[in-house]
Amino acid sequence: MVRQSHLWCSRYALAFAASVLALLTLPAVVQAAEVEKIEALAPPNDPVVLPSAEGAWRSRTQFVFDPSASRLIRRTYKLFDTLASEGLDFVWMPDSAAGAAGGRITGHGRVAWREPGAPSYDRSAEVAAYVGDMVDGRAEGQGTYVHRSGVSYKGQWRNGLMDGEGRLSLPNGDQYVGGFAGGRLHGAGVYVDATGTIYEGAFVAGLRDGAGLVRRPDGGVYRASWKAGRELPGTRRLIAAAVTNVQYEEIPGLRIGVLVDPRPSFVDEPITPLPYAGDSEGETLRIAPADQRLLNVWRGRDEIQLTGGELSDYYNYERGFLGSRYRYEPVAVVFELENSGDEPVRIVGGFLDVARSASDLDPAIHLVVEQSENACTAGDISSPRFRLENYGWARADDAKVTLNLVGDDGRAFEEPVSKDIGSIDRSAVVDLAPDLERFGVDIASLGRKKIACPQGSWQEGTPQCLAAARAQGTFGRLAPFVSVNDINVGLSVKGHLDYSWSDANGNRRAKTSPFDQWIVLGTFEYGAECGEGGQPSEVAQRVFNFDLDRENYRIAVPLTDDVPAGVTGRWRITLDAAKSSEHDFRIVLQLADGRRVASRPIDFLYFKPRS
Repeated sequence: MVRQSHLWCSRYALAFAASVLALLTLPAVVQAAEVEKIEALAPPNDPVVLPSAEGAWRSRTQFVFDPSASRLIRRTYKLFDTLASEGLDFVWMPDSAAGAAGGRITGHGRVAWREPGAPSYDRSAEVAAYVGDMVDGRAEGQGTYVHRSGVSYKGQWRNGLMDGEGRLSLPNGDQYVGGFAGGRLHGAGVYVDATGTIYEGAFVAGLRDGAGLVRRPDGGVYRASWKAGRELPGTRRLIAAAVTNVQYEEIPGLRIGVLVDPRPSFVDEPITPLPYAGDSEGETLRIAPADQRLLNVWRGRDEIQLTGGELSDYYNYERGFLGSRYRYEPVAVVFELENSGDEPVRIVGGFLDVARSASDLDPAIHLVVEQSENACTAGDISSPRFRLENYGWARADDAKVTLNLVGDDGRAFEEPVSKDIGSIDRSAVVDLAPDLERFGVDIASLGRKKIACPQGSWQEGTPQCLAAARAQGTFGRLAPFVSVNDINVGLSVKGHLDYSWSDANGNRRAKTSPFDQWIVLGTFEYGAECGEGGQPSEVAQRVFNFDLDRENYRIAVPLTDDVPAGVTGRWRITLDAAKSSEHDFRIVLQLADGRRVASRPIDFLYFKPRS
């Protein structure tokens, strides 16, 4: 605590006592947890870094997989490195074979900047990443850039720089949506700071320049003109006075800012926690998972089969939704009190003023094959089937799977398969063996012995191996549709899962989730060495728990601190709930003189799957 004079303490003695009494009588306070004081939002050695025109051409040789040759080959890539001053290594990961060609990087994919010399498996060594379109070694078109300092940009790119329309999010909670040119804010845009103050107007070379409209969280609205980032004296014109009948009024010189802290993790590596991000929607700060894949699978907008990385985490660590259960943690939020006035202020307590907490019972279902697609964990392939696992908080009813068996050329087998599953509480198995046997597949034979290639080794010629597998007669009418994946022969299964459920209000809802899963039918003769991953360990933490399906309650925030004039105090709290849920709340701080200062409204979507 900052040391204050005896006069200052005496001045507020009576008000302090009255405030403590008021806090003791606050209605419906749920519980208190731990508040952590922090000195800075980003470590001094990890500053905000955006792509810069002061870059340099760099080359890197790396291994890439050549599907036509079924082997790794060396390729040299060239990149105009807009982060060259950081001295980082880069890796190019193309989305398709077209983007894997050597030379200046062209195509859609991912550029990752990593700490020099770090091993490839060290996820913590990644400093920044760009995902999007590349042309002639530079970002061009649509793309997303993320730096571990907490800065991110999603939008248009030109010559490797932010250029066009986009959204920029800064580690301090500020956000900008609008025009960019040459890597800086330029043109018309909307800038929302962490306190909820909105500027809508013109920017030139990264600064406010021209006419603009300002909306304050207290309801005050005015127009003014700016030049090189400074408001021109005498240009302010009031449009609407501050609202005076709201619960929390604006206090001159004091503002609360809120942002998601991306750094704290309550699980040791190697599992990367589910990231959260804050987006401004007008005055409201919306905090939600920053993993679009997870949100799309949860809401039925993306294919539900596990991807390669998800499958690896699922098998190597304790299983959970779309990978490991260790991925899902409480969410750390940083709030700050900016004291730009002439007097110090004393905080004697606070609370989360929760307007609403509602459970989100939407089923969260993914699909995983019951036998592995590698020799290390291969199980009984005599019964090809997959499992639907539900990590949501409501049972999926009237579940039905409709699927097609599809060949490499995109042709679908003439007879689609439809299966009524019934209810999916935790999991349900879809067994395709009876359907495949009906189409002439000899499941029993495939389960007893491996498939031999004419050359004696599957690595010597994939087309010849596939032809031999099709010719042996064990795949029946499906022979033209089977394909090879690594050491296995199998089928691509494309379809969708339909089901319904009851939400927290008892309303019936329906969802359709697509999937595209490759299943194993047989294995080529091959030997492999296998290993096993270790388990991460969880770190204990004290969290603030929301009370589900409740309105208008408070959660006490035990905070006592002093913020001198001209200083910004910063603290971290960790939020949790028993289920996936949505919460509307504000952070409120009680001052020693009896006043209360509140953050802007926060809409928090929390994803917590069943274990």
